[in-house]
Amino acid sequence: MKLNRGTILEVQQLGENTRAAVIRLREKPHIMPGQYLHAHLPGHEEEIVGVNLFPGGFQSIQRENPLYTTAPPIPDNWHPGDILNLFGPLGKGFNIPKNAERVALVALEQTSSHLLPLARAALAKNGEVALFTDGQFPKLPANIEISPLAELEEAYRWADYLAFSGSWEKIQQVKQYSSMENLPAPAEVLLLTPMPCSGLASCGICAITDSRGKVRMVCEEGPVFDWREL
Repeated sequence: MKLNRGTILEVQQLGENTRAAVIRLREKPHIMPGQYLHAHLPGHEEEIVGVNLFPGGFQSIQRENPLYTTAPPIPDNWHPGDILNLFGPLGKGFNIPKNAERVALVALEQTSSHLLPLARAALAKNGEVALFTDGQFPKLPANIEISPLAELEEAYRWADYLAFSGSWEKIQQVKQYSSMENLPAPAEVLLLTPMPCSGLASCGICAITDSRGKVRMVCEEGPVFDWREL
């Protein structure tokens, strides 16, 4: 794990009580969508637990080095000019198959920001992208199709790769009510759950039980998992 430093250049208000940041890094890490950086704001010793920052937004990987656009949320007390201590990258990220031509992004929470870097990567390979969400999303290129979650069954029939983001509860609901526990195409899931120690202390708060009954630490063994593992 590598120590980095960053300066907040911009705070973006993406929706009600939803903020993201653009950070200038001393050195930009090679970070995959779904991985994260662990951040501390020096001088705020009362904040014992750091903040996990995922790459986010469609523009995030278009920005010139060494700028880093985060997915929301960020703390309310972070402002432009603040300097952060950053550790990472941490965790396991998404891995789009090389032969994937039709990519479905399924955001089960109010933000789709965590998945949008995948859209940029897929379009760069001349692939097709469809976003399924009932939540907020920024202005996106016209060649990204937007659909509500009610049409999720269409994603299963169309896509040759699916990427989900959501809480453990939302993922289990989809598995239960979609009647598609075994998807016909490769699928991965970014579990959005509190990871206060980021694997540094094995606190166990992020632990889940996978489909085989094994206890998994999301901060270390995830936060991206194969659909079948969950």
